[in-house]
Amino acid sequence: LQHYFIQSNLSYMKICSWNVNGLRSIEDIQSHLKNFGADIVCFQETKIARHQLTSEIAKCNGYYSFFNYSQEKKGYSGVATYVKTKYCPFKVDLHVDGITNNEGTG
Repeated sequence: LQHYFIQSNLSYMKICSWNVNGLRSIEDIQSHLKNFGADIVCFQETKIARHQLTSEIAKCNGYYSFFNYSQEKKGYSGVATYVKTKYCPFKVDLHVDGITNNEGTG
């Protein structure tokens, strides 16, 4: 688990990053988010497909959640990002460059 602090005009934002090696193996994600006390939490290697996403994982009080799944290999890679609702993103793209790409494991 890595913590990052960003300072801007004397306000701080806490960002946590965790390689979970399977998001479904984490019990009670809501408790983890609360204990981290982070504004943004990023999980890598979620190894979850869209149809495996439960409401307990997707809907956490006080956070917006965003997921990206492997397009070619089921149960492979994937990321999840939880953002406190006070930091509502104004735009979310499927890929970093904003272009949908059907190639690769993305």
